[in-house]
Amino acid sequence: MKNFNIYILLFLMCFISNCDVILEPDISNIIVPLKSPGNNFTSTQESQTFWWDFVAGATFYNIQIVSPSFDAVQQLITDSEVETNTFEQSLPPGEYEWTVIAYNNSYVSKSEIYKLTIEEATTLENQTVLLVAPINNTIINNNPTRLLWQTLSIAENYAIQIATPDFTNSIYIVSEDTTTNDYFDILDLTDGTYQWRVKALNSNSSTEYTEDNFTVDRTPPTNPILNSPNDGSTFFLNNNITLSWTSSSDAVQDTLFITRDLGQSDEVVLTLPTLDQTYTFIDSTSTNSQTYFWQIKSVDVVGNVSTSSSREFYVQ
Repeated sequence: MKNFNIYILLFLMCFISNCDVILEPDISNIIVPLKSPGNNFTSTQESQTFWWDFVAGATFYNIQIVSPSFDAVQQLITDSEVETNTFEQSLPPGEYEWTVIAYNNSYVSKSEIYKLTIEEATTLENQTVLLVAPINNTIINNNPTRLLWQTLSIAENYAIQIATPDFTNSIYIVSEDTTTNDYFDILDLTDGTYQWRVKALNSNSSTEYTEDNFTVDRTPPTNPILNSPNDGSTFFLNNNITLSWTSSSDAVQDTLFITRDLGQSDEVVLTLPTLDQTYTFIDSTSTNSQTYFWQIKSVDVVGNVSTSSSREFYVQ
């Protein structure tokens, strides 16, 4: 019973103080198990998938790849945080070392280091172009749309194709274009779904196409509707003034703007990002009548913005 009471006390102390240390798994003595490529692995395949085991209690991982070694770093290839247990990277011929470190809010794991050698290939036939952006199956609204991939050392140029909605039921937006760059920009894609693919070429060989999907959405949410108070409403000092509105179902966040009319200019009183569709405003500082304006801006998942009309109310 005594031990039980101690556990209850510790739980209550942690709950009250919101401490993470007691409840967070201690991973400081764990080494992240690296799976592939194996230690001292040698390959002519420039595009590698780095793979490791998940660590129980870890919330994210940091993968580091350097050349030629951590003891004599000449180039940092990547220092990336990921939540999955894989990472893709193209590496030109050379010597490399890589490691993965696990993290949570309170602890950092140990790590081990693996060596990797990439040898020069004579053909592109067994190589793979790694696509970088847009990330597969994401929704974007940027214009122009930049397609980005990782290069291969013996490639001379890259062929790009873009179709909508896909290459099976296709309307080709770009039937075949080539570039020596590692990116391709395309203007004014309309809203919809797209597939794109890239292959590397040189004078005597080529890779297969690598293919990904994305969706373009540049349509903003429906403008928010202001519900109450009515435009021109009057309130007394220290009144609770409930502002309410209705935003579009595809809006992921609203921002409430309240400004005060100073005659020659306006003063921003409040800028509040919120998921609610109501806010209680109180003017408890004014000593004379004030005029306020309020407005709502909504944003969707890709950043398209819509804006409500503006209303005013008075405090006296």
